[in-house]
Amino acid sequence: AAFLRLKNLEIGYTIPQKVFGAGFPVKGLRFYIGGYNLFTISGIKEIDPETGNNAGSSTYPQMRIFNAGVKLTF
Repeated sequence: AAFLRLKNLEIGYTIPQKVFGAGFPVKGLRFYIGGYNLFTISGIKEIDPETGNNAGSSTYPQMRIFNAGVKLTF
């Protein structure tokens, strides 16, 4: 079966230290959002196309996961 799947995507932005100024203790600030197993385009609707022919419909579908975060560097 032919299919298209977006497995992993992360988008982030880092604010550099020069924005904060010399007196501020933070060297960098990063915001990000991400996702895993975001979508699958396939002609097969009943089963996951990656599981193969032997698995049938007895497997669980791929979980879709989202995350977000902030990273501070001192």
